[in-house]
Amino acid sequence: MLMAVFYLLIDVWKIQKWSKMFVIIGTNSIIAIQVGTFLISDMWQKFFTGGLKDCTGSWFATIHSTLAFLAAFLILRHLFRYKIFIKV
Repeated sequence: MLMAVFYLLIDVWKIQKWSKMFVIIGTNSIIAIQVGTFLISDMWQKFFTGGLKDCTGSWFATIHSTLAFLAAFLILRHLFRYKIFIKV
């Protein structure tokens, strides 16, 4: 059902601005998986967001996941902007 709705919005009605994020992530999906795996690793948590664990308590996982997503997205956006695509 969602695929039909997205087809209608993007391809038929040409409402495409909101889908730019998905295009950026999808063009370098291999890099997205690798960067995401690295950013969620224990090393990343201890080095960059380890100090947040005491301050945020139960919200730590949500905050860490959001920061990891934003960091990965910025890397992917940079690759997309300079037309660097990894293909296998």
